[in-house]
Amino acid sequence: MYIAAFRRAMQQIGLGPIYDALIASEGAIVIGPPVVVTSPITVTYVAPDGDDATAARGNISKPFLTIQAALLAIVSGDVIDIAPAGPPGTRYAENLVVPAALLEVTLRGPAEISPATGVALTYTPTGARAALNLDTITIETRDPNPAINALAVTGTAVVGTASVGIKDSTIGRSRFVDMLTIDIFGTQTLGPPVFVNNGDVTVRNSITQGGRATVTYDGTVATRVRGTHLFKVCTLRAGLELVGEPEFVSDQATRIEGGIDATALGALAGVMPDITIHGSCGGTCVFTLAPSVGVPFNVLDLTGASFSDPVTIATTAVDAQPAQVTADNTVFRDTVTIGESVELEASNASILGTLVGVASGASNRSILTPTITAVPAPPVGALAVAISPAMLDTNYQVIFEARDVASPAFYLLSKTLTGYTFECVPSLLSASGSVSTTVTRGP
Repeated sequence: MYIAAFRRAMQQIGLGPIYDALIASEGAIVIGPPVVVTSPITVTYVAPDGDDATAARGNISKPFLTIQAALLAIVSGDVIDIAPAGPPGTRYAENLVVPAALLEVTLRGPAEISPATGVALTYTPTGARAALNLDTITIETRDPNPAINALAVTGTAVVGTASVGIKDSTIGRSRFVDMLTIDIFGTQTLGPPVFVNNGDVTVRNSITQGGRATVTYDGTVATRVRGTHLFKVCTLRAGLELVGEPEFVSDQATRIEGGIDATALGALAGVMPDITIHGSCGGTCVFTLAPSVGVPFNVLDLTGASFSDPVTIATTAVDAQPAQVTADNTVFRDTVTIGESVELEASNASILGTLVGVASGASNRSILTPTITAVPAPPVGALAVAISPAMLDTNYQVIFEARDVASPAFYLLSKTLTGYTFECVPSLLSASGSVSTTVTRGP
């Protein structure tokens, strides 16, 4: 059964003639010394009926019993084909370590690797252009310690050193540190994936669950390579955490569930967080931006995104140049809270809940933004704008613009102890189709 599977696999990668050369004309296994394939890509085999003592690299008729033994026998550039360990649910209970001497290796299933304790696969590349590729592999650990990862990868973050490719696989808890590039496609993570100080990371057509995906970049080390963490057509079921100065992008087809925690962002000279969210988001989302004093910055782009739960955008330095947040054509279905020194450009945005501006000082500041441009078609009924706490001699500037004469305009309805309430009233729309209101609160 396993030999037939290997033959099909070799035919798919164009090595059918090599396989045929290993088989007698009547289909019997060639008897004699082990035959070593000397093709550009040598395929070595692992199967439950293999034998590490008699196995040979590149010999389909002499598979290894364990994956680790095969890793120790191959050379850089080889592929290890791993047959299922047995009936569904059967695993290779190994703690694999990729030898440092292997510059490039591919593990190809379908197979499941799941030790009872410890890390299932450890990869620590050191050579130039090192690469680990996983294809149709399940990597988990049954270790009850949540600090133990199923897949632990640590590189050097130096250009030209290391990359990881994962395709059509299932990965448990995983941690990727200082990698040059990471490419994940069609993969399901059953534990939280953690990306720390990586170069370009692309995650496509994948699902993360079992824990919040974390993206961290520490710009204090000048030699590190910061790349873009790009999530395309993905679902992050347990949410997202952003730390330090990462560059993160999620496309319109990506859904982030479980909220976004971006309360630990940093700011360094020349290295600022760069966050772009284009898809839909569920759960509470909090962005705490850390601007460099005196340096204007634009680190948050929410264009086209949709938020179903509360969103808070604040800064850690209220006396700095304002954080410029873009939310063109964005939908906010719940409360949006904007802190001091935040400029929200929300052209054509749909603010369907309450808009709240929060202040902490006593000096004149624009609490919400110099300009908040709201939707062409805001919700029917009241749109509350709460400003708190009340401050003396503080100017609150709130500008709403209705771009279509058929849309409701905004006007000041009433003043409360905590701020002001604006209500959509179509009859008050100006002839030009736009209305702006500036509110000044005095003693």
